[in-house]
Amino acid sequence: IHFGIVWQGPGSGFAAEDLSELAKFWTAEVNERFVTDMQLPHGSVPLWEMLDGRVRSIRMAAEDARGPCWARYLAQLLWEKEELQLQLDSHMRFVPGWDTKARDELKFCSQSSEKPILCSYGAGYSLGTPYWETPKGSSQTSVNCANTFDSDGILLIKARELKAPLDEPRKHYFWGAQFSFSSADVLCEVPYDPQLQMLFSGKKF
Repeated sequence: IHFGIVWQGPGSGFAAEDLSELAKFWTAEVNERFVTDMQLPHGSVPLWEMLDGRVRSIRMAAEDARGPCWARYLAQLLWEKEELQLQLDSHMRFVPGWDTKARDELKFCSQSSEKPILCSYGAGYSLGTPYWETPKGSSQTSVNCANTFDSDGILLIKARELKAPLDEPRKHYFWGAQFSFSSADVLCEVPYDPQLQMLFSGKKF
Protein backbone atom coordinates (compact mmCIF):
# COMPACT_ATOMS: atom_id res chain seq x y z
CA ILE A 1 0.00 0.00 0.00
CA HIS A 2 1.25 3.48 -0.91
CA PHE A 3 -0.32 6.70 0.33
CA GLY A 4 -0.60 9.94 -1.62
CA ILE A 5 -1.39 12.98 0.52
CA VAL A 6 -1.97 16.63 -0.29
CA TRP A 7 -1.25 18.51 2.95
CA GLN A 8 -2.47 22.10 3.10
CA GLY A 9 -1.07 23.51 6.31
CA PRO A 10 2.08 23.75 8.45
CA GLY A 11 4.46 20.82 8.84
CA SER A 12 4.02 17.42 7.21
CA GLY A 13 0.58 16.50 8.54
CA PHE A 14 2.03 13.66 10.63
CA ALA A 15 2.86 13.65 14.33
CA ALA A 16 6.18 11.97 15.18
CA GLU A 17 4.39 9.18 17.05
CA ASP A 18 2.18 8.47 14.02
CA LEU A 19 5.21 8.03 11.78
CA SER A 20 6.79 5.73 14.35
CA GLU A 21 3.68 3.54 14.45
CA LEU A 22 3.54 3.30 10.65
CA ALA A 23 7.26 2.52 10.49
CA LYS A 24 6.77 -0.41 12.87
CA PHE A 25 3.84 -1.68 10.83
CA TRP A 26 5.79 -1.58 7.56
CA THR A 27 9.24 -2.35 9.04
CA ALA A 28 10.39 0.90 7.45
CA GLU A 29 12.75 3.65 8.48
CA VAL A 30 11.34 6.84 9.99
CA ASN A 31 12.61 9.20 7.35
CA GLU A 32 11.55 11.86 4.90
CA ARG A 33 13.19 13.50 1.92
CA PHE A 34 12.44 16.24 -0.54
CA VAL A 35 12.15 14.71 -4.02
CA THR A 36 11.49 17.50 -6.49
CA ASP A 37 9.29 20.45 -7.38
CA MET A 38 6.42 19.10 -9.47
CA GLN A 39 5.82 21.42 -12.40
CA LEU A 40 2.23 22.48 -13.01
CA PRO A 41 0.70 24.64 -15.77
CA HIS A 42 0.88 27.61 -13.38
CA GLY A 43 3.73 27.20 -10.93
CA SER A 44 5.03 24.20 -9.01
CA VAL A 45 4.47 22.26 -5.77
CA PRO A 46 7.05 20.40 -3.64
CA LEU A 47 6.97 16.60 -3.58
CA TRP A 48 8.14 14.75 -0.45
CA GLU A 49 8.53 11.07 0.42
CA MET A 50 8.38 9.50 3.88
CA LEU A 51 8.89 6.01 5.30
CA ASP A 52 11.08 4.72 2.47
CA GLY A 53 8.68 6.04 -0.17
CA ARG A 54 5.55 4.43 1.26
CA VAL A 55 4.04 7.89 1.73
CA ARG A 56 4.22 10.50 -1.02
CA SER A 57 3.00 13.98 -0.20
CA ILE A 58 2.56 17.40 -1.69
CA ARG A 59 2.78 20.17 0.90
CA MET A 60 1.65 23.75 0.70
CA ALA A 61 0.59 26.62 2.93
CA ALA A 62 -3.11 26.84 3.74
CA GLU A 63 -3.39 30.19 1.95
CA ASP A 64 -2.24 28.52 -1.28
CA ALA A 65 -5.07 25.96 -1.21
CA ARG A 66 -7.62 26.15 -4.03
CA GLY A 67 -10.36 23.79 -2.86
CA PRO A 68 -10.90 20.02 -2.70
CA CYS A 69 -11.14 19.35 -6.45
CA TRP A 70 -7.78 20.97 -7.11
CA ALA A 71 -6.25 19.11 -4.15
CA ARG A 72 -7.55 15.80 -5.50
CA TYR A 73 -6.17 16.66 -8.93
CA LEU A 74 -2.76 17.06 -7.25
CA ALA A 75 -3.22 13.79 -5.36
CA GLN A 76 -3.80 11.95 -8.62
CA LEU A 77 -0.40 13.17 -9.85
CA LEU A 78 1.14 11.03 -7.07
CA TRP A 79 -0.08 7.82 -8.73
CA GLU A 80 2.77 5.49 -9.71
CA LYS A 81 0.90 2.80 -11.67
CA GLU A 82 -0.63 1.03 -8.66
CA GLU A 83 -3.42 -1.36 -9.69
CA LEU A 84 -6.14 -0.01 -7.42
CA GLN A 85 -6.90 3.40 -5.98
CA LEU A 86 -8.81 4.56 -2.92
CA GLN A 87 -9.81 8.20 -2.58
CA LEU A 88 -11.08 9.30 0.79
CA ASP A 89 -11.39 12.28 3.09
CA SER A 90 -8.89 12.75 5.90
CA HIS A 91 -11.53 12.40 8.64
CA MET A 92 -12.02 8.66 8.20
CA ARG A 93 -11.64 5.61 10.45
CA PHE A 94 -11.18 2.00 9.32
CA VAL A 95 -12.47 -1.34 10.56
CA PRO A 96 -9.97 -4.22 10.90
CA GLY A 97 -9.31 -5.91 7.55
CA TRP A 98 -10.75 -2.99 5.61
CA ASP A 99 -8.46 -3.56 2.62
CA THR A 100 -9.50 -7.20 2.19
CA LYS A 101 -13.16 -6.27 2.62
CA ALA A 102 -12.89 -3.55 -0.03
CA ARG A 103 -11.16 -5.85 -2.52
CA ASP A 104 -13.76 -8.57 -1.99
CA GLU A 105 -16.63 -6.11 -2.48
CA LEU A 106 -15.06 -4.70 -5.64
CA LYS A 107 -14.56 -8.21 -7.04
CA PHE A 108 -18.19 -9.03 -6.20
CA CYS A 109 -19.36 -5.89 -8.06
CA SER A 110 -17.25 -6.79 -11.10
CA GLN A 111 -19.73 -9.60 -11.76
CA SER A 112 -22.32 -6.95 -12.62
CA SER A 113 -20.20 -4.15 -14.08
CA GLU A 114 -17.09 -3.90 -16.25
CA LYS A 115 -15.92 -0.82 -14.35
CA PRO A 116 -17.27 -0.94 -10.80
CA ILE A 117 -16.61 1.77 -8.22
CA LEU A 118 -17.36 1.32 -4.53
CA CYS A 119 -18.71 4.60 -3.22
CA SER A 120 -20.35 5.57 0.05
CA TYR A 121 -20.50 8.01 2.93
CA GLY A 122 -18.89 6.58 6.05
CA ALA A 123 -20.55 6.44 9.44
CA GLY A 124 -19.63 9.22 11.85
CA TYR A 125 -17.45 8.92 14.93
CA SER A 126 -16.66 11.13 17.93
CA LEU A 127 -13.51 13.24 17.96
CA GLY A 128 -11.01 11.91 20.44
CA THR A 129 -11.86 8.26 19.76
CA PRO A 130 -8.53 6.33 19.65
CA TYR A 131 -7.67 5.24 16.13
CA TRP A 132 -7.48 1.58 17.18
CA GLU A 133 -11.14 1.54 18.30
CA THR A 134 -13.81 0.59 15.77
CA PRO A 135 -16.28 3.53 15.60
CA LYS A 136 -19.46 2.83 17.54
CA GLY A 137 -22.91 3.57 16.27
CA SER A 138 -24.41 2.99 12.86
CA SER A 139 -22.46 0.90 10.37
CA GLN A 140 -25.45 0.19 8.19
CA THR A 141 -25.04 0.20 4.41
CA SER A 142 -25.94 3.52 2.81
CA VAL A 143 -26.70 4.65 -0.73
CA ASN A 144 -26.19 8.07 -2.34
CA CYS A 145 -29.45 9.77 -3.30
CA ALA A 146 -30.61 13.09 -4.73
CA ASN A 147 -31.32 15.70 -2.06
CA THR A 148 -32.14 19.21 -3.26
CA PHE A 149 -30.84 22.03 -5.46
CA ASP A 150 -28.80 24.83 -3.92
CA SER A 151 -29.10 28.55 -4.74
CA ASP A 152 -26.81 28.10 -7.76
CA GLY A 153 -28.93 25.30 -9.19
CA ILE A 154 -26.41 22.58 -8.28
CA LEU A 155 -27.95 19.26 -7.29
CA LEU A 156 -26.88 18.20 -3.80
CA ILE A 157 -26.80 14.56 -2.79
CA LYS A 158 -27.00 12.78 0.54
CA ALA A 159 -26.60 9.30 1.93
CA ARG A 160 -29.58 7.27 3.13
CA GLU A 161 -29.22 4.15 5.21
CA LEU A 162 -30.71 0.92 3.91
CA LYS A 163 -32.87 -1.16 6.21
CA ALA A 164 -30.85 -4.22 5.23
CA PRO A 165 -27.70 -4.87 3.18
CA LEU A 166 -28.24 -5.53 -0.51
CA ASP A 167 -28.02 -9.17 -1.53
CA GLU A 168 -26.36 -8.27 -4.85
CA PRO A 169 -24.65 -5.24 -6.44
CA ARG A 170 -26.96 -2.48 -7.63
CA LYS A 171 -26.20 0.35 -10.02
CA HIS A 172 -26.80 3.85 -8.69
CA TYR A 173 -26.99 7.29 -10.21
CA PHE A 174 -24.67 9.24 -7.91
CA TRP A 175 -20.99 9.23 -6.97
CA GLY A 176 -19.44 10.98 -3.97
CA ALA A 177 -15.86 11.93 -3.22
CA GLN A 178 -15.67 10.91 0.45
CA PHE A 179 -14.93 7.23 -0.23
CA SER A 180 -14.26 5.93 -3.75
CA PHE A 181 -12.49 2.60 -4.39
CA SER A 182 -11.88 1.18 -7.86
CA SER A 183 -9.37 0.20 -10.50
CA ALA A 184 -6.76 2.92 -10.97
CA ASP A 185 -7.96 3.14 -14.59
CA VAL A 186 -10.38 5.76 -13.32
CA LEU A 187 -7.44 8.16 -12.88
CA CYS A 188 -6.78 8.01 -16.63
CA GLU A 189 -10.36 7.86 -17.91
CA VAL A 190 -12.06 10.47 -15.68
CA PRO A 191 -9.36 12.47 -13.87
CA TYR A 192 -10.07 15.56 -11.81
CA ASP A 193 -10.13 18.80 -13.78
CA PRO A 194 -7.51 21.23 -12.38
CA GLN A 195 -9.70 24.14 -13.51
CA LEU A 196 -12.38 23.28 -10.93
CA GLN A 197 -10.89 25.46 -8.23
CA MET A 198 -12.67 26.56 -5.05
CA LEU A 199 -15.51 24.15 -5.84
CA PHE A 200 -17.07 22.13 -3.04
CA SER A 201 -20.71 21.10 -3.49
CA GLY A 202 -20.40 20.36 -7.21
CA LYS A 203 -17.65 17.77 -6.72
CA LYS A 204 -20.22 15.00 -6.29
CA PHE A 205 -22.39 13.71 -9.08
